[in-house]
Amino acid sequence: MKLKLSADNFSTISWYVDASYGTHWDSRGHTGMMMTVGKGAAMSFSSKQKINTRSSTEAELVGIDQAFASIMWGKHFIEAQGYTVEHNILFQDNQSTILLARNGRFSSSKRTKHIKHRYFLVKDYVDRGEIEIQYRETGKMWSDVLTKPKQGKAFRAFRAILMNVPEEYDDEAERRNTHPALLPKEELQAIAQVGIGTNLKVTRHSLTRTTSLSPSHRRSVLNGTKNTDGTQWSPDQIRARVLRALKVRRSSYEPRPKYMYPERYLSSAPR
Repeated sequence: MKLKLSADNFSTISWYVDASYGTHWDSRGHTGMMMTVGKGAAMSFSSKQKINTRSSTEAELVGIDQAFASIMWGKHFIEAQGYTVEHNILFQDNQSTILLARNGRFSSSKRTKHIKHRYFLVKDYVDRGEIEIQYRETGKMWSDVLTKPKQGKAFRAFRAILMNVPEEYDDEAERRNTHPALLPKEELQAIAQVGIGTNLKVTRHSLTRTTSLSPSHRRSVLNGTKNTDGTQWSPDQIRARVLRALKVRRSSYEPRPKYMYPERYLSSAPR
């Protein structure tokens, strides 16, 4: 799967920061962040939180602090390229967290008065106008997929936003439309192994067969060049040999948790 990025306007940066409460075995939360200036996630991370929290509100505030360094660095980096950032927007789906981030201790209660000062740093930047905090409903909080496993339609929808690909993305179709030299390193090495004994020459830019013909008469394997025995290799045959050499499954190079490819485990999904 290829990450496709596009920029609509560098004057507006959108940051989606979300956190899940008590996700891990030790009851710690998990933070997910993505940044975009158009389509596709130009920056993103998914990280376990380092402290335990008492509520989802506190977990969201800790998540903002965890992502805050990246948020300000991203703004300063774009400004260093000569652009003027007019709106540096942080989207959040927890209303209580938004109040704490905007107002600091003034919106604190007996349930949040224990939170340490460092997690209110964002308020200072809000007051200075360097960052804006806006509400975004959970269904459109695109970093939510980086905090917890999603399945089915929800997973495909969030993956489409992060990677800027169609919701019904087909990994096999994408692989068939990709030149073998542009495939991952593991597949390129497999092509080289398959080519042993068949006079296949593999480089990062082309695949050709070494023959007795002069270089001007050689043609790409992808154009149907014949072997010395007269047979032809089609692109599908090359990929079939690569997949057999790798001994991979349909959509991945190694076993992964089923939530990474939920369409395999849904009866309604195409096989």
